[in-house]
Formats: sequence, structure tokens, C-alpha cells
Amino acid sequence: METNRNSNIIKLKQNLKYRNILIDAFPLLGLIIIILFFTIITSGNLLTLNNLKIILNQMFLYLIGGLGSVYLYAQGGIDVSMASNIGFSAILGVRIMYQHVGIGIIATLLIGSSIGLLMGIIYAYAGIPVFIQGLAMDFLLKGTLYPLSGFKASIPVPDRLLKFDNKYFAWIFLLIIFIFIFFTYNFSRFGKECRSIGAGEIASIQSGIKVKKNKVLAFFISGLTCGIVAVYTLIRTGSASQSTGLGFNFNVMLSLVLGGCVLGGGNGVKVRNAVIGAVTFVVLQNGLVLCGASARAQDIVKGILFVLMIVFTSKMYERKV
Repeated sequence: METNRNSNIIKLKQNLKYRNILIDAFPLLGLIIIILFFTIITSGNLLTLNNLKIILNQMFLYLIGGLGSVYLYAQGGIDVSMASNIGFSAILGVRIMYQHVGIGIIATLLIGSSIGLLMGIIYAYAGIPVFIQGLAMDFLLKGTLYPLSGFKASIPVPDRLLKFDNKYFAWIFLLIIFIFIFFTYNFSRFGKECRSIGAGEIASIQSGIKVKKNKVLAFFISGLTCGIVAVYTLIRTGSASQSTGLGFNFNVMLSLVLGGCVLGGGNGVKVRNAVIGAVTFVVLQNGLVLCGASARAQDIVKGILFVLMIVFTSKMYERKV
């Protein structure tokens, strides 16, 4: 009798283990299914060399954005002002670049970081819901973009900045960012405390974790990410305008969710969510374009997938043991 009981317990543990593995592997399986689907639908055009180059090029900024957001998402926070931050930093930065390119690049990074720092202070000390404060900052920054651009459609960047358009350097830089974030998020005290805050803020405070400090730092990193994205957007597009960074916050959020990120924070947020999600999002978007889907049709698909993935990831994570 005791032997049968032990055997049933072992089988139950094995079943739970396999279920957890399947849950963890679901985002990767979803990516494979999307690649296969669009490869068939586009008659193989998705995987042509030229199109793969396009996918890699589009994926770059979303990888940076997603990686820089994991600390904030792990806390259960969200930065919906990223798009306006990028546009604001790019417009001010490009004006300074006409005086000195190097100083302009540093200024762009500092502007993005400063906005993130301000958002973090409000997030930590004002008690305003993070989504509401993000919307307020988004409206505030968005309203200044057109006047800051001198009421022009766009501002071209100095020719000297375009010399920084080196793909090999860009991907080496991204690899360094990934390694740094992977180790700090998974093994540093800060990364562990971010996940702890997302799992339970009150319990974290009672455990002696400096919650406010971690909130400010997480937003600061998100803001620095916006500055980096602004610089690379200027290099790649050759201009700054009020549409610079448009939709970036939602696209990063969608890519993280497609990568399996749980918006509630805690241990449901992982670095791999940013990587798998960025690839999935760009392949999905690229595949829809190849199929001739209009911009509105793409938005509809993104919206449906966003809702479905939020529900799915939340339910699956609740069932995970």
C-alpha cells in the first residue's frame, strides 16, 4: 500500500515537472509555429537572406527596449511613456549634436535617463498608479515634441553622426547589454529584489528590501534604455521628428508578453522573455507585411494577440508549481 502511494507521488511530481517544462517552452514553441506558418503562407519569402536581414535590423531596438524593461516589469511596473521619452530625447539630442556630435550623444542618453529618474521618483514616492503617471508623462512630453522640433516635420541629423552606423558594432554593443542584464537580473541582489517586489511589495518591505530605491533604479534603467534607442534611431533614420519612437512602448510590451512575460511581475518575468518576444514580434509583423496586411489589420492582430497572451500567461503561471 505504501509502495503504491510513493509510486503515485513520484508520477505526480513527474507530471508536474513536464507540465512546467511545457509552460516554460510555450513562447519558444509559439515562435516556431509563427515562423512555420508565415514561411508556408509567403512561399518561403520569410526566410530569404534579404528578409532575414530586415528582421534582424527591426529586431535590434526591441531587444534593447525589452532587456532594459525587465527590472521594471519584474516589479509589476510599466513605462507607457517610453515612446515620448525617445522622441523628446532624440529631438533635443540632435540639436546639441550640431554643436558637437559626441556631446550630443551623451546629452541624449542623459535626457532619457533623467526622464526615467523623474518617473522613478514619482513612482516610488508619490503613490500615483504607475500606469496613470506614465500616461501623464506621455501626454506632457508628446505635447512638446512639435514645438521643440521648430514646428518642422523633421530635423536631419549631422552627417558626422551617420558614420556611427556600423552594424557589427551595434550587435556587439547589444551582446554586452544582454550579458550585463542577464547576470545582474538573475544573480545580483538588485535583480532578486525586483522580482521580490513584484511577488509582494508589502512582504518585501517587511523583509528589509529598499523598495523605493529599487523602483527609482528600475525606472532609471528604463529611461537610459530610451536614450540608447533614441541615439540608434537617429543613426538609422537620419532625422528626428515628433513621430520618432512612436508606438515603441506598446510594441515592447507586446513583445515581452509574446515572449511569455507575466505583467504581474515576480518570477514570471525573465530575460529570455525579452529575447524570444522581440524575435516573435518582429517575425509576426514582418510576416503580416509580406502577406499584404494593412497597418490597421496589423494593429487588430496585435491587439487580439496581446489580450490572448496576457490571459494565457497569467493562467499558465498560476498553474505552474
